[in-house]
Amino acid sequence: MDNFGLSMNYDEIEEQCRALDTVVENFNESRNQMTTAVGVLCDGWKSKTSDSTRENYSAMSEHLTKTVEIVEELKAEIRKYVQDIMAIDSSYAGTTVQ
Repeated sequence: MDNFGLSMNYDEIEEQCRALDTVVENFNESRNQMTTAVGVLCDGWKSKTSDSTRENYSAMSEHLTKTVEIVEELKAEIRKYVQDIMAIDSSYAGTTVQ
């Protein structure tokens, strides 16, 4: 049988989600700086290779965007899961065994 369950409490899960918020923010800032630097280099280097480099970077950048989207979806799903479990837990907390 698979061993499913939480090995973290709700606060620890939220702490890790907030840590991911920071990582994503830093990642996006770095990506924007990199995009600017690549653009400046390609603008200052007029050649077929420069055009190819710009196209390749643009294609690669789409993967970075998708990575961020996946992380954002993961965080949202985890936070929703925690909310759902907390609501269920809370609803059972008021019940009595008869």
